[in-house]
Amino acid sequence: MKRRSPKRPVKLPKISARDVGRRIAAAQKRFGWQQVDLAARAGLSSRTISAFELGNRLPCRDSLVRISVALRRSMMFLLLGRGARAKASARGGGRV
Repeated sequence: MKRRSPKRPVKLPKISARDVGRRIAAAQKRFGWQQVDLAARAGLSSRTISAFELGNRLPCRDSLVRISVALRRSMMFLLLGRGARAKASARGGGRV
């Protein structure tokens, strides 16, 4: 029987709530929107958007999908700052 080499642990990047919030706020400002505008387009409360932007909370998967579609940014970009703009136009132009 052959011996398997031990698997190396996958090193996941650290996700900072503050950095995610900054990227959400910057993308929102690019459209000239306020928190209430993004909240309405993403189907979330402005209080929730505020908590994300201040870095008090990380968005759950559902909220992140909604925000990324509204902002036409990839979830990867919002979480990690990598990956260019999402191809939201192919998914309906980023409108929710």
